[in-house]
Amino acid sequence: MQESPAGSPDERREATKPSSPAASSRVTPEHGYRRGGPGLPEATFNESVRDAIRFLYNNNPFYVISAALIFWGLRSSFDTTGKTFETDAFMISLAGYTLLLAVAGCFLIRLGQVWDDVRTILLLVVLMLLALSVSFDEALAHDSSVGIWYYLGGLLFAVAVSEGTLRTIGLRLPAMFRIPYYLFLGLFFLYPVAISPLIRDASDPALLWALFGFSPLAAVLTLTLLPAVRRGPRYVRRNGSPWRWPWYPWMLFGMLALAVCGRSYYLCCSFHFVGGGATIFRPYFLVPFLFAVNVLVLEAGLRSRLQNVTLAALLAPLAIVLLGLAHPARPTADHGFFDLFHETLGATPAYFTLIAGAVFYAYAMLRGADRASW
Repeated sequence: MQESPAGSPDERREATKPSSPAASSRVTPEHGYRRGGPGLPEATFNESVRDAIRFLYNNNPFYVISAALIFWGLRSSFDTTGKTFETDAFMISLAGYTLLLAVAGCFLIRLGQVWDDVRTILLLVVLMLLALSVSFDEALAHDSSVGIWYYLGGLLFAVAVSEGTLRTIGLRLPAMFRIPYYLFLGLFFLYPVAISPLIRDASDPALLWALFGFSPLAAVLTLTLLPAVRRGPRYVRRNGSPWRWPWYPWMLFGMLALAVCGRSYYLCCSFHFVGGGATIFRPYFLVPFLFAVNVLVLEAGLRSRLQNVTLAALLAPLAIVLLGLAHPARPTADHGFFDLFHETLGATPAYFTLIAGAVFYAYAMLRGADRASW
């Protein structure tokens, strides 16, 4: 004979009544969950520390610090102003360290599949290749017949390391990204060679225009990325790594964009011999390149339907115009290039910047950016 449940009929009905959704979703603190929360565990101190360590491990800043210190140490240890032995030693040392970074990245991928950690290493490899291109400026200025071979050898080394690394780790960089990447490498290594016949006379207008021309040429190369941007995320979906668009491959080209800005300034310091810290470089030198970058940002926003990215691209020309308005306080501050610019083209850099801004907004309207008419 079964024993009847204890309690009154009302109590038995309450005991058998199904609990409400709110009550069933409430988890008691004894189980380590927030009361009334969505069932997520409390973040303990140990977990927070572990997350911080994981972030530092995957985005290790010490790689960057160590690379900067090694480059500074090598640069300080060797005289690259013309002594062939020391220039060769510097080139071999810097190339050896870059190759060591690339081998370490390949090793971590092939054996450990540590993709997050290797991302920083691979970016450092590219950064060291760009640093290699800058390191021979003094040798080229001292003896162009010798310096040219350093740049050509450096370019071959950069292409070999880049291609070898991509093939070894199985990372797919599609052709519409790969070709612009190598074009940028060519710009960094070959542009100094192209202007080397002009560097003997600091007052030569052709030299001044050549120094200014680095940024417009970089702008043209930047626009070669337009077909890749319009392909969208699907173009790099199966790239052989867990990296996803837009971080891959736009982190690479973002770093190249920063390098272009720095190189535009340093080119004027290296090849315009006017003494002291004087240089013809002014912020408006970067205007053509920045407008080209902004076109890519606009296209990325439109292709991905990211309203915030599109809005940022539409507001960016307001800041770029400020760069175009900057001009030397004294006529001789930029060694007469501002006046040369005005006399040759019939207008100031500010005028051409405003024209470029108007062209950009017209392009944005044609592309269907809904805020382009602001």
